[in-house]
Amino acid sequence: VGLGSAVVEREADANRIREQLKRLTRDTHLAGTNANRDLAEYVLDQFRAFGLEEVKLHSYDVLLSYPSNFDPDTSTTDSAHGQQSEVLLMLPNGTSVAASVEEPPLDAFEAAKARQVPDAFNAYSPAGSVEGEYVYANYGRDQDFEELKALGVDVRDKIVLARYGQIFRGDKTKAAASHGAIGLLIFSDPSMYARVGGDAAKDMKSMQLGTFPHSWWLPPGGVQRGSLFMRDGDPLTPGYPAVKEAYRIEEDSDEAGLPAIVTQPISYADAAKMLAAMRGPVVPSDAWVGGLNVEYRLTSAPVRVAEEKDEKEEERSARMRVVVRNKMATRSIVDVSGVIRGVEEPDRMVILGNHRDAWTFGAVDPNSGTATMLEVARLLGLAKQRGWRPRRSIVFLSHDAEEYGIIGSTEWTQEFRASLSSGAVAYLNVDIAVQGSHVPRVSSTPNLSPLIFEVAKSISAPGLTKSLYDVWLERLPGDDGLPWVRKVGGGSDYMPFLQTLGVPSCDLRYDYDRFPEPNVTISSYPTYHSVHDQFNWMASFGDPGFKYHAVIAELWAKVALELAGRDVVPLVYGRYAERLSKYAESLAQRSFLAEHQIDPAMLTAAIKSFSDGAHSFSKQVAAVLAERPLSDLRVRQLSDRAMQAERALLAPEGLPGRPFLKHIVYAPSLHDSYAGDAFAGINDAIFVKDVELVKRQISVATLIVLRAARLLKGGVFY
Repeated sequence: VGLGSAVVEREADANRIREQLKRLTRDTHLAGTNANRDLAEYVLDQFRAFGLEEVKLHSYDVLLSYPSNFDPDTSTTDSAHGQQSEVLLMLPNGTSVAASVEEPPLDAFEAAKARQVPDAFNAYSPAGSVEGEYVYANYGRDQDFEELKALGVDVRDKIVLARYGQIFRGDKTKAAASHGAIGLLIFSDPSMYARVGGDAAKDMKSMQLGTFPHSWWLPPGGVQRGSLFMRDGDPLTPGYPAVKEAYRIEEDSDEAGLPAIVTQPISYADAAKMLAAMRGPVVPSDAWVGGLNVEYRLTSAPVRVAEEKDEKEEERSARMRVVVRNKMATRSIVDVSGVIRGVEEPDRMVILGNHRDAWTFGAVDPNSGTATMLEVARLLGLAKQRGWRPRRSIVFLSHDAEEYGIIGSTEWTQEFRASLSSGAVAYLNVDIAVQGSHVPRVSSTPNLSPLIFEVAKSISAPGLTKSLYDVWLERLPGDDGLPWVRKVGGGSDYMPFLQTLGVPSCDLRYDYDRFPEPNVTISSYPTYHSVHDQFNWMASFGDPGFKYHAVIAELWAKVALELAGRDVVPLVYGRYAERLSKYAESLAQRSFLAEHQIDPAMLTAAIKSFSDGAHSFSKQVAAVLAERPLSDLRVRQLSDRAMQAERALLAPEGLPGRPFLKHIVYAPSLHDSYAGDAFAGINDAIFVKDVELVKRQISVATLIVLRAARLLKGGVFY
């Protein structure tokens, strides 16, 4: 650990990261394109140049989705390839206004690369044409549709207009379809993506002057792309790697899980025109009001009871036509791996992962992470050249097609499941390295948190006389006197490692201030998944000196070094027990349990046994480490149990209705695939109001926590 850590501290180079990011983002590189394969070859060459071993490409043939006028072979958008999608607002006076599915270039770089940029689209939206009245549904959540229903607004056979934020976009499509909508338009409202304020918010021309390229905010013509796929991995080869031997199911099968209704993202400039044309009732509360200078209404036509219907009413109401022209294509994607082999335990692996594919240029998501990973690989390769080797192997992974549905990492884990199940110590993900300069943001299983805290105390915060840990605790305190660590939810490449293999996992990044004003939450950095997620944005607004990239490189590398280098793997379960207790306390307060006289006492007792096991395990580790000479066998046994305790928290059958999610403590929320949920099976059952399923899931969680407790305590039988 010592030599490797010293090299990282002395030689981490912000300027090298800057130059790597500039190289990585000079062209668009969607998954499945030749451009992204070329980038895989670049990463491969860099890994080799840095001295990594066993450097390989791993190819999978998977189902992807593109606008019909985009050619993935040449990465060009052209009418010669196919027709463009259309969104048409039809006004009562007989005129119509077309929304743009292209983002206007705003600097010389974007103008020069315009033909490479795919039109705004939502991947896996079915192709199709719909027309009808439209309804504004706030964030498009289940509770928003329920509120519309209570207000007498029927979305059946209507097109829904909803704003991005709060939940995963695929959940919005799912909710709209389940309530009978025929199509969905999604826009990035200025309340979250362009909070310019004052006079600048009065009209689109003023908004343009207050947004990119003049500030970090999303300009009026900006559009967020993104996938709607609700599962992980190739849709057509569930459970198995998408190699030539794999059986492929039909695209239109229920098992494939593809979206049901046409969905198209639009700009807030176009959304403003649609909202302004609405004649129905105003929204029920300020919670439905965004940042556009229009009155937010619920329906394009007045809500009316049947006996009051005016035969000419429909003619006087705005309508919408949405024509989505997406195409499905089986394309080759490529993961890249490289290894620094361990000396004592080469079959045990600490894995560092980042995805490489982007919707456009990807300066923040994901290539801030890619550039940072390449710097970490360079630093550890340099330490290896100077004589250092880790105890356990360190693996670097550059994943593909994460944006489409965590596909590359899922296929890779499916292919190498056997060795990963026995040998993966931890998976350390950096999807985005830097999306702001306010505070570290960590999502993690609790067994990794103490080590991350420890390492953060050894790193200086940029521009301050404080440690990274001190800034984290001061600006983002948790509920236990420690920095806030997010639950591990969905949305990135740790998913298959944690959910199917039970590998302790985390995601590290530097974040912006998500709560800049009272009652204001910014869900994502403003240019997320737009054409403006490019190098000039990062160099001007995200991290001009690239010092926060260097900090994340140091944090990432040092956590990996400790996991790969210490005698016993430093996975701590006392912290896990504390979080389980918190989750159980919160669960016990759910009114549904009291209403149906359901007592989760046995789960609370199981967590107490888990806590006792964690304490016992810590004492066993201390005793073995105090022995001289150290027993290699006993050290290995303790490390294996530390790894296996996380795996013991998997349910073989998975969560109800979601068998691909197997972790009983952490999983994506049923109604927001981005958010992490604790005891997700129980909360899912409460959400659908199934009393017997709640009881069953409490029993399942209890038995699995007891199993993990026995493993921690030790003995022949777990």
